[in-house]
Order: sequence, then structure tokens, then C-alpha cells
Amino acid sequence: RLGRQYLYGLGGKADPVKARAHLQQACAEQYEDAYLDLAELLLGNEADQEQALEWLRKALDAGVAGARERAEELLTQRRQPGPLARLLDRLRQ
Repeated sequence: RLGRQYLYGLGGKADPVKARAHLQQACAEQYEDAYLDLAELLLGNEADQEQALEWLRKALDAGVAGARERAEELLTQRRQPGPLARLLDRLRQ
């Protein structure tokens, strides 16, 4: 929860550095809902795109609410083949 609070500025100012640290810890402890939040945070940084897609894949595999919709949204925005497109194709089968 703390990672999400820092990520979205809930109850205070958003702090992406603290959000990342808390979300990474939550993911390491296998809090599945944190997978999508960490993916969202990492998608904002070009250098972290591959890692973001990996966390998005984990969120999809875990059935995290909203993960499939976010993945579809990203695919529509990018409109190009790549790791996300392959991931979604696998889910559609």
C-alpha cells in the first residue's frame, strides 16, 4: 500500500523514488497487486521498458485486476509488434 501511496500521491506528494523502492519490496514478497503498479511506474522510463513488460506479464499471469486492460491499452498506443504483442497473443489463445 505504501508504494501505491507514493506512486499516486495519495495522502501526500507523489515520490517515484520511494514508490519504486516500496513496490520492488512488495513484489519481492509476492504481493501480486504490486506487480501492475511497478509496471506502471517503470513504463514511464524508457530505460526500464523491458523490466516493466516483465512485471506486466507477471501481473497478467497472476490475474491482477486491470492488468489485461492496461496491456491492451499499451498495445493500442504502440501499434507495433514486440514483446507486449506476443504476450497478448498468448493470452488470447
